[in-house]
Amino acid sequence: MRKRSSAQPPKEDVTFLAGWMYADLFLAMMVVFLATVSFIPEYLGNLQQGATNSAYSYSKLYEKPMIVVYEGFNGNQIATDIRAFIADNNLSADSEIVYAQIVGSYNKSSETAADAIVRAQQFSTKMDTSNIDILLNASTTLSSTTSVPSNRVVVKFTFATNVGVKESP
Repeated sequence: MRKRSSAQPPKEDVTFLAGWMYADLFLAMMVVFLATVSFIPEYLGNLQQGATNSAYSYSKLYEKPMIVVYEGFNGNQIATDIRAFIADNNLSADSEIVYAQIVGSYNKSSETAADAIVRAQQFSTKMDTSNIDILLNASTTLSSTTSVPSNRVVVKFTFATNVGVKESP
């Protein structure tokens, strides 16, 4: 017959973990701090003449984008289409294109989506080198589609204008 030991096993000393717990707590607090802080630089360029304080200016996006399908690149045609869109939609004279989405098309049976992206990239490069002034500050995204006939590029331009507030809030 075995005798049960009435003595309890010695308790483990976990004080050496206190330093690690402190480091983990500090790391968690830093993650929360960085997640709640927003780093937004103040943009000071292209203000209207009526604006008195650059801190009170913003860009107003127009709701209707310009969407055009091109079979090949023609910088003069793109510039003409942009001017016509601005005139037809009564956009402000200081409007600029802030977003340019370029969608390359492809045929699923003979090409891949990567071919369409290459087509869109080439179109974007030609657009950048064409020196169309209104496109200088545009952010560009590239994508692909099969819903447009192959060897074509769909271009979607989003316009904005700078608005300055004359009085401090």
